[in-house]
Amino acid sequence: MKNQLARHYAQNHGYSMRSGSPRPVMKTRTAFYLHTTPMTRVARRLCGDILKPRHAARAPFWPVNVMMIKQECMSSIFNACFLIIISIN
Repeated sequence: MKNQLARHYAQNHGYSMRSGSPRPVMKTRTAFYLHTTPMTRVARRLCGDILKPRHAARAPFWPVNVMMIKQECMSSIFNACFLIIISIN
């Protein structure tokens, strides 16, 4: 019975079992680090309503309108700078 199960796992699922040990023989995956720029982090905060990061993470192949996000970020940053300048004067 165990031989049949091991053969089934190997053929259908690409998963090989070692006899005598319950631990499977699998290679570990290479870890990666996604390094984002500070402007990207600011864009996530400022344009959360346009970008919808949770939706984008769950549907990674849907296109994201980058130009609209850039325009919204620039206008938000400009407005913030303008308000700071007015408050100083």
